[in-house]
Amino acid sequence: MDCAYLFRGRVDRKLMFKFKCNSCGGVYFDPQPDGKRYFHACPDLTNPDFQPVPSLPKLDLRESLPRPNARDERQKPGLQFKDGEYVTVSVDPNDAQKQVVTKVQQITVSEGAGRTLVE
Repeated sequence: MDCAYLFRGRVDRKLMFKFKCNSCGGVYFDPQPDGKRYFHACPDLTNPDFQPVPSLPKLDLRESLPRPNARDERQKPGLQFKDGEYVTVSVDPNDAQKQVVTKVQQITVSEGAGRTLVE
């Protein structure tokens, strides 16, 4: 991040943008007050039909359900940045000595329903 954005280790509030996730409704700032980027990932849903085990009253083993259309801004594993583009590198199935470089269109795990800038 450029030094002009930082003031004594903090980001100028005018440069912090507040977003709302359209998938889960979560609200977050990007970048964070310390200048670091925030990569949002929607939490799983808990099963509303969960029945606790009576013999284990202090143990809460709630079943997690994947959220439909969840947003996950984390980068896909295995990405490399080469020649100004994100790519994946794999071994050619026909020739083990060759590498196959594939350009990647989306670098995040899942776009979900997107996000909205909150004023």
